[in-house]
Amino acid sequence: MGPQTFSKKGYMNFIHIILAEGYRFVTLEEFDHYSTKKQVILRHDVDYSPQKALELAKIDHSLDVSSIFFFLVRGHWYNFFGHYAQKSVQEIHAMGFPIGLHYAPPPHMGDDQEKQRQQLLRDFSLMRSEFPHAYPAFSWHVPPPLALHEGQFKAPDGLADMYSERFFYKAKYVSDSSLRNSYEYLIQIFLSGENRKVQLVLHPVCWLVSRPMVSTAELVGEIVRSLISDGQFDLQEKTDYLKTFPLGLPSKVLDQITALIVNCAEKTASLQK
Repeated sequence: MGPQTFSKKGYMNFIHIILAEGYRFVTLEEFDHYSTKKQVILRHDVDYSPQKALELAKIDHSLDVSSIFFFLVRGHWYNFFGHYAQKSVQEIHAMGFPIGLHYAPPPHMGDDQEKQRQQLLRDFSLMRSEFPHAYPAFSWHVPPPLALHEGQFKAPDGLADMYSERFFYKAKYVSDSSLRNSYEYLIQIFLSGENRKVQLVLHPVCWLVSRPMVSTAELVGEIVRSLISDGQFDLQEKTDYLKTFPLGLPSKVLDQITALIVNCAEKTASLQK
């Protein structure tokens, strides 16, 4: 087997390795840090693309693994209440996956616990106003220090905090965020035999890409590519756009976006030397 990278094929290979090592993908209710069984909570934070989240849900469903998807209601990159986002959310839920809140704390609230709790409740209520089946759990988006200090933040009653002691400190927490951890590092978490309980955070945009990735620059390129690609759903409702691009932007045009951004990053790095 050659070296693996962040890609759809790499994702499926990663899941197969975890299963081969005797781990079971479990729901939050099934997770038991007192048992000796190997358990994984697979968490997907949807930072950029509901459409990629749906694609990843289809893969998880085909592999028969449990996972939970967390969506932003205060995202900069997509509108949770928009038609196309809701279509993806509804389809993911129909496959049996819980939909939780990816909570983006307003920066000005800092470590004010009461303000954060009240905002959490408002955001979760807002999510449920559009999607009544919202699962009572949340993950922090760019968590402030308050969220990462063990026992410091007390979540509102009835809402499970993915950074609470049970899920964050009683399990090994590992994430693909910004590709800070290599593919090999992620796999070693499961091959080492040292971690029987794992919370694994895998972002759809890190894996469902136009080309295998190994760098943050490539990830930024794929993020921008996905935003433009997803934006075509809206453009295709406009007559003028359809006259100009009846089949949408060609893939070869979209694929150039990542290459341009990687090239820009390489030039910037060379200038800094």
